[in-house]
Amino acid sequence: MRPEILRLVIGLAVAGALLLAYARMVTGRLWSALAGFLALLVAVAAVAVVVTEALGVLP
Repeated sequence: MRPEILRLVIGLAVAGALLLAYARMVTGRLWSALAGFLALLVAVAAVAVVVTEALGVLP
């Protein structure tokens, strides 16, 4: 895996972990649900990057 793709995946993982930590910390149900949903979207983006890299689709 190329270094720039690895940095992107690590950055997405850190962002997802921070969002999940915020979702657990915040007391409002709406903000917690929103942070959890955003963490899910970040995880999907990371998986999409890894899969497209593995398939050789990325230039």
